[in-house]
Amino acid sequence: GLFTATHDNKFLKAEPGLNSFKLLENQPESAVVKTLKKHQKSDDYRAVAIDPTRGFLLSLYMDKPSWFERIAQGKSIGFIIILIGLIGVAFSIYKYTLLRQYVIDVKDENSSESLTTSMIEIISNSPNKDTKENALDELIINFSSKVEWGNNWVKFFAAVAPLLGLLGTVIGMIETFQAITLFGTGDPKQMAGGISQALVTTMLGLIVAAPLLGLYTYLAEKSNEIIQILEEKASYLLSKN
Repeated sequence: GLFTATHDNKFLKAEPGLNSFKLLENQPESAVVKTLKKHQKSDDYRAVAIDPTRGFLLSLYMDKPSWFERIAQGKSIGFIIILIGLIGVAFSIYKYTLLRQYVIDVKDENSSESLTTSMIEIISNSPNKDTKENALDELIINFSSKVEWGNNWVKFFAAVAPLLGLLGTVIGMIETFQAITLFGTGDPKQMAGGISQALVTTMLGLIVAAPLLGLYTYLAEKSNEIIQILEEKASYLLSKN
C-alpha cells in the first residue's frame, strides 16, 4: 500500500531517485516478518506489520548492528573477554573428564591399580595403627591435590571476565569524554563509540562470568564429593583392620 512494500516475505525500502525499491539488508524481528507470511498465505483479513512513517522506521534497521558488529563495538577488550570465556569453558570440560576418571579410580575395587587396592596394601604392610593412619592420610592428601587441581583456574577465569568488562567501561568513558572535549555535545554520534564500548564490554564480562561461576561451583562440589568418598572408604578399611 502507501506505507509498506514487501517481496518474498521481506520488507523493501523505496528509492525515489531510482524509481524502484531496495531490499533491506537488516530485516525486523522474526515476529514482525511472520505477520507478512501469515498475511500472504491467508485469504481472509489478517493483522500485518506496516511502517506508518513510510520507510523511516524500517530504514533504521539498516543501521542496526548484527551480533558480530555489536561485539566488535567492544573492540579488543571485548574479543579478549570472549577468548577468556572460550578458554574457561574448554578447560572446564577437560576438568570434568578428569573428574569422571577420578570417580572410576575411587569406586573401582577390582582393578589391581585402583585406590582401594593401594589402601589395602598400605594397611597390610603397616606395622601399627598410627603408621596405617599416617600412610592413608598421605595417600588421601596426594590424591586430593590431583582432584582439586584446576578448580581455581575456572574461578580465575570467572573473576577476570567482569574485571576486563569494567576496564572496557573505563576506557569507553575516557573516549567519550575526549570526544566531548574535542567536539562538544552537539553531535551525539561523536560520543556513541565510547559509550557503546563501555556498555558492550560490561555486558560481555557478565555473560562470560555467570556460566563460568556456575561451572566452578559444580566442579568444586564434584571434587569434594570424590574426596569424601575416598575418606569414607579409607575409614571403613581402617576400622576392619
